[in-house]
Amino acid sequence: MSLQGKPLEAITEADFQGLIENQVRESQTLEYKRDPYGRGDEQVREMLRDISSLANAFGGDLLIGIGENEEGVAVDILGIENAEQEATRIISSSVSNLQERILGLRAWPAPIEGGRHVIVVRIPRSLRAPHMVTFKGLNQSWIRHDRQKSPMSIQEIREARLRVEGLMPQVDRFRKERKIEILPQTGSSPCYIVSATPIFVNTEVLDVGDRKLRHLLEHPPDQRQGGFVVGFDRATSQPTLHGLTIGYEGWKHVELFRNGHLELWVEGDSLLDRSVKIGDREFSLLRALALCEYPVSLFRLGKAIYSYLGLNDPVVISVSMYNIQGLALAKDAGDGIYLELPGYVTPCREKYLEIPPGQVTSLDEPDKVAKRFVDRIWQAFGYERAPFFDDEGTFRLQ
Repeated sequence: MSLQGKPLEAITEADFQGLIENQVRESQTLEYKRDPYGRGDEQVREMLRDISSLANAFGGDLLIGIGENEEGVAVDILGIENAEQEATRIISSSVSNLQERILGLRAWPAPIEGGRHVIVVRIPRSLRAPHMVTFKGLNQSWIRHDRQKSPMSIQEIREARLRVEGLMPQVDRFRKERKIEILPQTGSSPCYIVSATPIFVNTEVLDVGDRKLRHLLEHPPDQRQGGFVVGFDRATSQPTLHGLTIGYEGWKHVELFRNGHLELWVEGDSLLDRSVKIGDREFSLLRALALCEYPVSLFRLGKAIYSYLGLNDPVVISVSMYNIQGLALAKDAGDGIYLELPGYVTPCREKYLEIPPGQVTSLDEPDKVAKRFVDRIWQAFGYERAPFFDDEGTFRLQ
């Protein structure tokens, strides 16, 4: 049993009790502290070493207010007082005294009986490792091994840098392998594929039997009633070789891979609008609203899934369209009224349109992420930006 993968705000005293009942031992990603850190110099250094050593390894949770025995097994839920103040102090000191800063570091006071709290310090896997403790002139980098931490060797520092530098090539390899799998399945009708890939692509984060996770897939949040969404009436998620899938092959389906890769496929008529005649030319149009709303819907689902899984990693976004040769795109002014196509725009000459993949810090603002990439589709057809988004990047229908 582990608290990793559970949103901080959802952690309760029952979760801590579960650690005791299951005799969960400290590990490379979990540490218990019976008492809060003191305010003396050596106690502050110890706190910074604990936090940075987890970040320099694989991230993890530091639980303050949980007692453990000599073997590192949780035995007591003690909690601490003034938890809000203590959580603020931990983050503030880490920001001031660690270089580089640990992006996504959080300290959450989870309430327990009697008005006390257990502070859960969640340290994400870091893209900026190695992190150095710089408190009062101390310049040391630490790393966690099982239950212990130690100063990083030159070799470990070198390996940490190489591990970070190797992340994007790993994502690129995954995407290329995925494209090889996708192309034979695209058929002959228009196909729209949108995906989000956590940058730690070689890490398995998904339990296909997790009912809460499957509920999110079956009942995605923040979807517009009757819109172009990632929800499926009466459909259930199914385990696959890759992870989980839900939907209907040959029309629309969503896949969630074991490594957190989230992918939407939409095919066929839902991507097509009626043909229109502008001047003496007739155009078969792609459906503007569908191209805008499907990414919004997927990234809103991704935000919920990654929050539930505790993934704070940056993600790489990919948007591709297949079998669109001869199709055109026009701005939809609402109520089926189309703005005139620019004179230099012609139907797509290529069979494929692949937007260059891009890295985003998170999916915390899913509409803005969607707009960034959907704008690129419209720009490929000669427009400045996509419709249906306001100036702040929020998806809106007039």
